[in-house]
Amino acid sequence: MIPLIGRRIVYFALGPALVGLVVHMMWSALYGMIFGLIVYATHLKGALAVISGIVYGVLVMLLMSFIVAPIAGAPNLLQMLGGLSFTLGHLMFGLVLGLWPVVRPQDFVSSASRQIRQAA
Repeated sequence: MIPLIGRRIVYFALGPALVGLVVHMMWSALYGMIFGLIVYATHLKGALAVISGIVYGVLVMLLMSFIVAPIAGAPNLLQMLGGLSFTLGHLMFGLVLGLWPVVRPQDFVSSASRQIRQAA
């Protein structure tokens, strides 16, 4: 354990930090897949997809902060990490999700449509 000194003494342990990172990435992947399914079903494109992704990132933050984390017994992350940095991180997450259908629209085309385009 490494003591970190700031306003209070906090201890860093590698094992729990890695578990937290892996769990965080699993949640991110799950919410990314859900957004991908939403884009596929609604055919979001262009600026609307980007704005939808940003809004989705904030909604994920609110859902996880006020519903999932308290159920799991996690501390108030918005207060602990600072609301601004926490919100900016989730805005960036949403921005990346929103850019996905803009940069790679082929990921959101049905396989039947792909086969028709390839045959033509």
